[in-house]
Amino acid sequence: MNCLNFGGYRGLALGLMLLILLPASLRSEEIRPSVRIGWSEDAPQIDGKLSDPAWQDAALIDTFLQVTPVPGGKPSQRTDVRILTDGEFIYFGIRCHDTNPEEIVANVMLRDARLWYNDRIVIGLDTFNDRRNGYAFEVNPRGSRHDVLIEGDAWNSNWTTLWFAEASIDSGGWSVEIAIPYHSMNFDPESDTWGFNFSRGIRRNDEQIRWSDTHPQRFVSDFAVAGSLEGMLGITQGLGISIIPSATAARIDERNATVPDNNIEPSLDVFYNFYPSVVASATVNSRFGETEVDDRQVNLNRFDLFFPEKRAFFLQDALIFSFADFQAERSYKNGLPFDSRKIGLVEDPNGDVVGVDILAGGKVTGRLDRFNFGFMDVVLDDHDGVGKQNVAVGRVAMNVLEESTLGAIVTHGNPSGGPDNSLVGMDFNYANSDFNGGETLMGQAWFAKSFTEGVGGGEWSYGGLLEYPNDRTRWKVGVVGIEENYNPALGFVNRTGIRRYNAAYRNRIRRDAYIRTIDSRVLGYVVTDLSNEVKSGQFNFSPLTVRSEVGDAISIAYRHDYERIDEPFTVYPGIDVPPGSYPVNRGYIRIDTSRNRVLQGAIQVTTGGFYGGTLTSFSPEISWRPSFHWLFEVDYILNDVSLPQGDFKTHLLRARVNVQFTPNLAWITVAQWDNVTDSAGINTRVHWIIEDGREIFVVFNQGLDTEDGVTATRSEPLVKLEWAFRF
Repeated sequence: MNCLNFGGYRGLALGLMLLILLPASLRSEEIRPSVRIGWSEDAPQIDGKLSDPAWQDAALIDTFLQVTPVPGGKPSQRTDVRILTDGEFIYFGIRCHDTNPEEIVANVMLRDARLWYNDRIVIGLDTFNDRRNGYAFEVNPRGSRHDVLIEGDAWNSNWTTLWFAEASIDSGGWSVEIAIPYHSMNFDPESDTWGFNFSRGIRRNDEQIRWSDTHPQRFVSDFAVAGSLEGMLGITQGLGISIIPSATAARIDERNATVPDNNIEPSLDVFYNFYPSVVASATVNSRFGETEVDDRQVNLNRFDLFFPEKRAFFLQDALIFSFADFQAERSYKNGLPFDSRKIGLVEDPNGDVVGVDILAGGKVTGRLDRFNFGFMDVVLDDHDGVGKQNVAVGRVAMNVLEESTLGAIVTHGNPSGGPDNSLVGMDFNYANSDFNGGETLMGQAWFAKSFTEGVGGGEWSYGGLLEYPNDRTRWKVGVVGIEENYNPALGFVNRTGIRRYNAAYRNRIRRDAYIRTIDSRVLGYVVTDLSNEVKSGQFNFSPLTVRSEVGDAISIAYRHDYERIDEPFTVYPGIDVPPGSYPVNRGYIRIDTSRNRVLQGAIQVTTGGFYGGTLTSFSPEISWRPSFHWLFEVDYILNDVSLPQGDFKTHLLRARVNVQFTPNLAWITVAQWDNVTDSAGINTRVHWIIEDGREIFVVFNQGLDTEDGVTATRSEPLVKLEWAFRF
């Protein structure tokens, strides 16, 4: 069967099967800690002070070990974690003692901010105790909250749910109190045990401590090595109903329009947990005007760029729909069977991404016994000559072995119009966190086939990956094949008729000193057509990446690229790259300074060959945090290109100003400009979270044409109010 051509990859498949059947003698049996939750009829007041008498009934954990800098070592600071429930909420009271509180790093006070560069605590909850999936909740000393959805080795940091946290700093350290309602999570009501882990980060010396597991390559989100939280029988979600009406008032002024478009649009979202492990959700007349704008990118190659999903409806339980290794492989998405951005976001005739009204949508996601499943159907309004239509996706995965899954996916619909389109696929995701004495080994194998009306064949894709993602030694090998006519209308494909072989290896020296890690890595890939003729290739050698305990870093690398161009393509307006073979060499250096500092920066310089000419890229970044209430950032990318067909420069400038009044009230402004489109955009948002689900957005978007001076093109102020009612 030429369309699959699995014969050349039997070795990879055989290797995976042998790993699955590893003898028990090669597996470690490390004992995981356990704790029994405390129960109380009284709920503690969430004020960040830990003074409420209810905490006396809580379970106490005060035994932790270092993960870094010395795995298994004694922590430099004491930590106490209290866990309590009243049957409706799970509460955490955490005291982070610190003998030098003036050195606590807490320069962020923003919902869903990146907290890795602050002192922080992280709670991981595996609510099904399946050692695969769950939730992570992160808080810093300013009360900034970040929640993450976890599915296997993939995680979604754009996901949000309802929970509460308050923090305070004093002369002896800092404290945080957390309350998470059970209706914010799916769980198995018949299980008395959840998977649980806790981590604390002390940023000034890059120290991490953890309750369960001390391997640096793993995180709190690795539930296969989590401890146990017992005593969970009897918790409740109430009726499990959330009704969230919202209204958006907007005014759109287009440059060529004589009359502005004023409108008020109501929307409705409903969530019903008809079983604690299964949730049904529906949306009517959805509006996403408050969603954060995409980061602009300048594309200097032949292939479409991938942008992440940011809309709330599609982020809820999004990872249940993830397939094979595409979520883990963040740098390579070609062949992705399902990309939710294809629903309601299309390109207009000018190549700009515009929204299509979502009239209604329904979704059921959950877990029953060994099965994880998700089904979604969305009704799209007519647009650009395309009539109203339904698009749908279904995903089922079965837990097999100890940490692995076997799954299938089906999609149907073509949001851009054209011929009918469907897809079916299957994947096997292998994970073993006890390989060869506590190391991690992972692998994936998958295939998918699209069905496009009027296409007779050549619609298969397939792939496999074997990965050893550990701290001191990390390697991976993989292959992807995509036939010429593979075309999932609800997926992402930017190159067909290829096979891609990739491999990577990294060695790390870890030290208990100011220079914390020294890395050396080599990686590369080869792309051939289906006749095995080489079309592209890359070899990247980075002999040295040095990082200090506070996050200062320097990296140098050499890269060799090969591209065979069969048809000319436009690399810049008015400049085409002709057919031919283009082997080039490049070098780069990058320097980063620590985000601990008030003034932080980074710079990367790349120089070398580019399609028969030369390219020099210059990318400085600078951030200034005069206090935790303010953030000023400027990023700039310059590409200076010289080709036989002509010379050009691309400029991309991005500036951000964050005003963080409280952890739940922020004013964020992002301005972006590039000279390829000769346009700029300004997005400014005031976001007030009265409580999660009861929020107000005030947003202003301004488009600017910069080709000949500065001219306003599109102005869009809007106000959105959403107010949740939970029962």
